Amino acid sequence: MLRRSAIAQTAVARRRLNTSARSVGFAFDIDGVLLRGRQVIPEAKTALRLLKTDKVPFILLTNGGGLHESERVKKLSDQLDVEITIDMLQQAHTPYRDRASEYKDKAVLIVGGHAGSPDDHVRNIAVSYGFERAYSPGDIHAWAPSIYPFGEPPSEARQADFSKTKFEAIFVFHDSLKWYRDIQIMSDVLTSPDGHISTDRDFDAGSPAQSVPVFFSNPDLIFGNDYVVPRFGQGAFQEALRAVYKRISGHDLKAHVSGKPERATYQFADGLLRGQNGGEQLKRVYMVGDNPQSDIKGANDYGWQSMLVRTGVFRGTDKHATSNAGVYDNVLLAVEAALSK
Repeated sequence: MLRRSAIAQTAVARRRLNTSARSVGFAFDIDGVLLRGRQVIPEAKTALRLLKTDKVPFILLTNGGGLHESERVKKLSDQLDVEITIDMLQQAHTPYRDRASEYKDKAVLIVGGHAGSPDDHVRNIAVSYGFERAYSPGDIHAWAPSIYPFGEPPSEARQADFSKTKFEAIFVFHDSLKWYRDIQIMSDVLTSPDGHISTDRDFDAGSPAQSVPVFFSNPDLIFGNDYVVPRFGQGAFQEALRAVYKRISGHDLKAHVSGKPERATYQFADGLLRGQNGGEQLKRVYMVGDNPQSDIKGANDYGWQSMLVRTGVFRGTDKHATSNAGVYDNVLLAVEAALSK
């Protein structure tokens, strides 16, 4: 019986003969597939090196974010020992670059944080995308400390007179690190008559609901990290905001939700993969993920092949899986299986 390494070498040799003819590409989730918290999943480095060596197009498609793409690819390249470039990474908020022209000179509230980064870090990402009048909840807290009386405002903030600032939209770029503060300030904007946070709408008087649109960058209720049980994600924050808004206004919150499994997210990702393939459509794309409700559902709905791994959110058996191209113990086994077909 062949040892597993010999089988893998045979599969690699077969793949090298046929890769260009088959025009195969891959999209990988990050958390729970390549990384588990701060730890690299051991098989991830080998899997990506195989693809990089043979110039097989691949992207990293994550519902995470909170760092600028240029920062994230440098960090990922160091962690994975494979060069990752900006055109190979799609974070949850990356497609918002395409919305920047619409809101270029309009005031927008940018919500989300990144552990270990300053309070204004995610707001500055939005500015770099072209949202010239982007403000964070921290900026508003610094302007009026009593708006959130249970913590100190940030020492550095973008200055504005928010009593005269009309917010045109709210974008949740990444997970909130301060739920109480952010839900309070988002509610102040959403329950205002026209986006001015110092005013309050009288819902009992039949005032029309919600004059400011809100955009969420992903719907994940939970995500996998190095803790033994999955943690709450942005989807849980959304549920909290929706409940508060419903209680205050009597209306359901109307929101635009992107990220996996939404179709628009996969369309954007498809464009990144075509860019690596000379503008040509790939014949087959494999989505390798750990979350059946986001990675796998989105890939299935978009017409991609989906491969589920057991290194993150999903810990079940094959019979519980909805992936159309199998369930695997790790990402390397998934890649080898795809390339042997």
